[in-house]
Amino acid sequence: MSYLPARRFGLEKTGRIEEGWRSDFAIVDLNHERIIDKDTFFSKGKNTPFDGCTVHAGVVHTIVEGKSVYQSKEDCHD
Repeated sequence: MSYLPARRFGLEKTGRIEEGWRSDFAIVDLNHERIIDKDTFFSKGKNTPFDGCTVHAGVVHTIVEGKSVYQSKEDCHD
């Protein structure tokens, strides 16, 4: 779901977690229940039909080019 799309768009050394490749990925906790709140979005776009809905997953950590760019302040391991 990442290597072939990266190759299709000519992105080199992208789409795999390997030494020497661009490391972009997210770590997701599939056992973390939360309610979506559009007012807490990092994006300036706040339109969503899911505001107020309960989901059963949460992003714990995001890595871009091998660097941490986001780490959840919530304890996803309760």
